[in-house]
Amino acid sequence: MTTSARSQIIAVSDIGWREYQPGISFKILWQDPTTKRRAQMTHFAPGAQLPLHRHVGDELIFVIEGAVSDESGTVTAGNVGYRPDGCVHTVTTKNGATVLGVLTGDIEPATTRTSKPPSQIFTVSELPWIEARPGVRQKRIWEDKVTERRALRVGQGQPRVLPRRDPRHPS
Repeated sequence: MTTSARSQIIAVSDIGWREYQPGISFKILWQDPTTKRRAQMTHFAPGAQLPLHRHVGDELIFVIEGAVSDESGTVTAGNVGYRPDGCVHTVTTKNGATVLGVLTGDIEPATTRTSKPPSQIFTVSELPWIEARPGVRQKRIWEDKVTERRALRVGQGQPRVLPRRDPRHPS
């Protein structure tokens, strides 16, 4: 991993998979242990299932390949699922899946389903592109209007070459 004050480049292939339970493995790409925020990839083998659990914080998943299902429906490759703080659900997969997840908290075992907020599924191909600024388009996948948090898919408009900034001569 290469680190600078502004960004981190993560060599995903250099991070090993760890088994969570039989049929489910994960790799932590980034984490802040103090806040329990993290980005992780999770791989589900065909037929794998996560038991009933509660989210303590939000989770946003992007399905890279395959499909995962919960009580709200199925999230297929290229699409996004959102599990709000307090969401209680199970996760299953028929044929396996690999997902990229961003979590703002932890998960804990649950024994009963509650009326807490359900999962939401977003079909990315059906969302409109929004012109954010010249040359940059976004798809608003999810947005919390109260806290102004959002998840975006950014697409390029016309290619633009930006001048490289010299740190010795700030503009």
